[in-house]
Formats: sequence, C-alpha cells, structure tokens
Amino acid sequence: MTAGVGAVTLPGRGGRACRSGFVVGRRAFRRDSAGASLAAEATAAARRIPERAHAFAGLVLGETNMVDGSQEEETATHDDGATRRKHLWEILGVAAAVAGVVIGLIQVWPKPAFTLQDWAKEANAVCAETSGDSEDAARAANDALSMTLSSLQQGTATPQQFFITGNLYYRMAGLQNKAAGNLSNIHPPSSRADETEAVVRDMRESDRMIYQGAELLRHVNTQYPQETVNAFSQLANTYNEKGRSINRRLVDLGARDCLPNVQAP
Repeated sequence: MTAGVGAVTLPGRGGRACRSGFVVGRRAFRRDSAGASLAAEATAAARRIPERAHAFAGLVLGETNMVDGSQEEETATHDDGATRRKHLWEILGVAAAVAGVVIGLIQVWPKPAFTLQDWAKEANAVCAETSGDSEDAARAANDALSMTLSSLQQGTATPQQFFITGNLYYRMAGLQNKAAGNLSNIHPPSSRADETEAVVRDMRESDRMIYQGAELLRHVNTQYPQETVNAFSQLANTYNEKGRSINRRLVDLGARDCLPNVQAP
C-alpha cells in the first residue's frame, strides 16, 4: 500500500469508499475550519460588543452630562435672573410702602399756624402793590378838585370839569377796591383774626364812600353846584377819618398804611 499525504488507496470498492470518505471528511474539515473561523470571528465580535457598548454608553453618558450641565447652567442663569427680579419687586414694594406712609403723614401732619406776622407780611405786599398808584390817583383827583373849586369861585366852572374830577376819584376808588379784595384773600391769622377781618370790611366801606363822592361830582347840580360840593365835602371828611383809623389799625397789626387822604373842600 502506497500512502501519501491526504491520500489513502484501498483495494476494491472499499478503497473507493474510503477515499470518498476521506474526501468528504476533508470537506467536512474544511467546513469545520471555516465554521471555526466564523465562530472565532463571531466570538471576537461578541467580545467587542461589550467594549463598543461601553464606549457608546460612555459617549451617551458624556453627552447626557453635557446636556445636563448645559441645562444646569441655563437653570442656574434662570434662577439667578428670577432671584434678581424677585429682589427688585421686593425693593419696589418697600419703596411704594414707604412712599405711601410719607404721603399719609404729610396729609395728616398738622400745618404750621398762620401767625399774625405772616398776615402782616402779606398785607404789606398787597398795600405796596397798590399804594403808589393809589397815591398818584388821589393826588391827581385832589388837584383836579382844587382847580374845579377855584373855577367855581370865579364863576367859570363847567360840568365837564366836575365830570373829569369825578372820574379821577373813580380811579382812586378802583385801586382801593383792589387792595381791599387782595387783603380779604389773605388767610386769617391764628390770633386777632377778627381785627384783620374788621379792617378789610372798613376798607370796603370807605371805598364805597369814594364811589359816592365820584358820582356826586360826575352828576353835579348845575343850578346849585355848591350843594354838590358840600355833599362831597361831608363824604370826604368821613372818609378821611375812617381812612386814618384803618391805617392806624393796620400799623398796629404789623402792616403798613394803605389808604391815601381825600381833599375836603
């Protein structure tokens, strides 16, 4: 029997059968080898699966951590902004409460008393505003009255002269009426308020006397002009007496005199 590597020859049919079986076996061996190779590859692949799974898990976890970190940063930023806004609203609330308290205290806090000195200061301002014009008007009216009376003595007086003189006293009365109105607008003082109110009332009464005298002159009795002059003289004397009293009381109250004199014929 001659034998070679990979070949065995047996006589007869049995030999062929043995050869055929060897060939089948070799094929089977090849198949087994291929299967073993596949199995080895499969085993290696299977062994790599946990590693890849671990790596993938690490990647996923890393990304998750990154996302969580980003979310944490966003959450922290959001929380920080919300905290600042909360503190701001708290500060505004406290400020509003304090402002409300202050306003309430201002409303209920008693105002300082308006003293007689305060009244006198404002009364002086009122009189100073009109005194110059009142004195000028009184001077012009008195001068016109002197000229009219002189013309009357000479027999040359005209109704026009009386009318012009009456208009000048009208102007004087208007300025005094303005002063009385401004004095009445001053808040009464905490003391002697009745005296300040009485002075204002008397000023208005004396003002009406001037208006009456002006009307007498404007509507002079041309037939008996001396009667008009006499009536005016009585009003002028009464006015001057009352005016002097008013000025003394104003000075006593701490103010200045406000009323000029009217010339009595």
